[in-house]
Amino acid sequence: MESGNLLIVTPACPAELQDWNGLRSLKNWSVEAHLGEGVHTSVALVSCANSTQLFALKMYHRDRLTPELTQQVRREIKLHASCRSSRVIPLYAAFEDDDGIYLLQQRAALGDLFSHIADSGGFLFEDEAKTIVWCLVNAVAALHQQGCMHRDVKPENVLLDGEGSALLTDFGLALDTAEQVAGARVGTIDYLAPEVVAIAQRAAGGPAPVDRPCTQDAAGCDSYGPATDVWALGILAYELMVGGPPFEADTKDGTYANILGGQLCIPSHLAKLAQDFIREALERDPSKRPTAAQLLQHPWMLARELC
Repeated sequence: MESGNLLIVTPACPAELQDWNGLRSLKNWSVEAHLGEGVHTSVALVSCANSTQLFALKMYHRDRLTPELTQQVRREIKLHASCRSSRVIPLYAAFEDDDGIYLLQQRAALGDLFSHIADSGGFLFEDEAKTIVWCLVNAVAALHQQGCMHRDVKPENVLLDGEGSALLTDFGLALDTAEQVAGARVGTIDYLAPEVVAIAQRAAGGPAPVDRPCTQDAAGCDSYGPATDVWALGILAYELMVGGPPFEADTKDGTYANILGGQLCIPSHLAKLAQDFIREALERDPSKRPTAAQLLQHPWMLARELC
């Protein structure tokens, strides 16, 4: 695979990159800056001879990939490529070589939301928070309509462009509900919905719960649905305006207990509509929790400045 292998080119890919001869390997790209590092991945700002633009390249390093993770990466590529929402960061292409698998994406001019919160003193004022949340509720509503659960909505997975929009990214934990039933305890602990925590606790001491093919007999198996993404939107809205997640504790078990039954304390200085939005999204019963599409009709969302 010395010359590399092109996995996919999406309709969003810029015209100057439509000819992928000579672009199918990492050695054909120039790394301008390193943007981040994960357990299995790194993200870099890259350029190539075919374009004057800069791009973000998510790199999965081959020596860190198990067969299971490789399958997960290919699922990530498929789901991200099929997503149709202007509030999701565009995936342009994916390719692989002997050293890794690479996802080429639009560069976010203003970086990620987690860094922006830190640079803003730890929280955002309501008008800015409302605009960001509106963008993300739109993204999640579109994903759910297309049968996709994101499962990792959090500030680190939100990018900010130069036009005031927030864009959802990182489909590494996403799931196609037409193919799989969600059961695994995945995501970031402070953002886990009660139904996910409950499954994890019921499985304590036994085999870890897993995602299952839809064709598999689900009798006696725990599962959860897209409402988990709505819960995460509520946590994010709270964190943006308050400065931290509402159920955070010093230990994992403490956080779990708070998620399942702790009191939701919303500061009184937040606008009444913002408080109500958070309470609705953080309804502990997933059957009573509004959908993302319903949240878009909440008065707090309807009162936003145009995004």
